[in-house]
Amino acid sequence: AAATHIGMYVTWALLTGLGDEAFVSLMPDRIDDLDVRRITPGRFLFEDCDGKFVDTMLSDHGNAFTRWYYSGDMRQYLDDYFVSIPGRYPSLPHYPDTWASFDALRPAIDRRFDEWRARGD
Repeated sequence: AAATHIGMYVTWALLTGLGDEAFVSLMPDRIDDLDVRRITPGRFLFEDCDGKFVDTMLSDHGNAFTRWYYSGDMRQYLDDYFVSIPGRYPSLPHYPDTWASFDALRPAIDRRFDEWRARGD
């Protein structure tokens, strides 16, 4: 369950086309499973990525956005995560690894990505 929030972000990046070509080419069937929602984002990260998010998973463009949004000065991702997913949960691992959660979160990430692109980064 601790991989859910990271899995949501990685899934968003991969489905948005920000995945590294070499990484995506290693698991085209699993990316397809994400695309058609046969596997949840957290499960994908846990089973297919050893529960880890590393920079080799994303393109240079994807990594630049990630540094700005997820782990850089902005640090907005977790704020967006907590605000976007409906419900009250005692801690981060309790948030549900569901496509409904992803669908609730995606517009917030999309807005941040649009904001980042508008800056010319």
